[in-house]
Amino acid sequence: MNLNIEYGNGVISLPEKALDILQNASALDIKLLVYLSSDRSVRENFSYEEAAVSLGVNPDEVANALKYLVESGVVSDTLSENSPQITVRSKKAGDRSVTVIKAGNDIPTYTGAEIEAIFAKKSEIHGLVDECQRIFGKMFTLMEINRVISLADYYRLDNEYIATLFQFASKIGKPSVPYVDKMARELYNQGIVTLEALEKKLKQIEDFSTVEGFVRRLFGLGERKLTSKETKFVEQWAQENYPHTMIELAYEISVNNTGAPSMPYINKTLTNWREAGYRTTEEIVKSIDKYRQQKNDKKDALERKIDDPIEAAILSSSRSRAQKRLKENNN
Repeated sequence: MNLNIEYGNGVISLPEKALDILQNASALDIKLLVYLSSDRSVRENFSYEEAAVSLGVNPDEVANALKYLVESGVVSDTLSENSPQITVRSKKAGDRSVTVIKAGNDIPTYTGAEIEAIFAKKSEIHGLVDECQRIFGKMFTLMEINRVISLADYYRLDNEYIATLFQFASKIGKPSVPYVDKMARELYNQGIVTLEALEKKLKQIEDFSTVEGFVRRLFGLGERKLTSKETKFVEQWAQENYPHTMIELAYEISVNNTGAPSMPYINKTLTNWREAGYRTTEEIVKSIDKYRQQKNDKKDALERKIDDPIEAAILSSSRSRAQKRLKENNN
């Protein structure tokens, strides 16, 4: 097939670097690039509002697209302080860095025809939707398909990243597309946009949930929301990977010594054990038994009857000196 470009009465010059961004650029990114290339005056006196009218979008979307072009190195400019606020994230796509941008919290809504066009142009997104439906074991509604597409097409998250989120939601018993969508956007806003960072975060969430469930049962907290202090303690215990038996032992010591379970007391006990080098409940139990035995041996040595008169005299003298020092300290 031989194609010819009809230049008409003029030519628009595009930078060669534009070829490097085609894979990850949105339709609006390309439209804005063509718009900027069409006339020098457009670039010298750039207006978000005028560009928005020409492209049929809103100024925030123009700001989002322009930020992508600037961060990708296709366009160079210093954005005005009055320009819309843009969140910029960086992630790895293959062997090269790609800038991920988003303006505000709005997400696009795709019509059925637009979805079909996206599927035809980007078969990998069609495959992603099919994979997510398989993970949840159901067919998605148009709105649910919209949310999956927006994560890939608007937020530019990797397909494996999105599929991993769906697998996690299914694993914890929350096979809900809105749940995944909300979680994905919260993680995105935290800067967690790579698969490696996601897997690390999901492990932290899973570890926290495991410890939280145990603590709830141990303290009888029921289903109420944890306070910020309680959450901080549970997060720390999960991060330190304390065995449940160790937390339970610290709980029992708290009750025995203070008459009630106290998270600050328990946390201090766990911290002391960690700093002492104890990593298992068995090591702690042995240490406690040894301490009690030494204490009992010392008590027996002071209280037992002394038959040897010389030993009795030494012990008596030691007690007298101790009592004298105690009396002096009190005075």
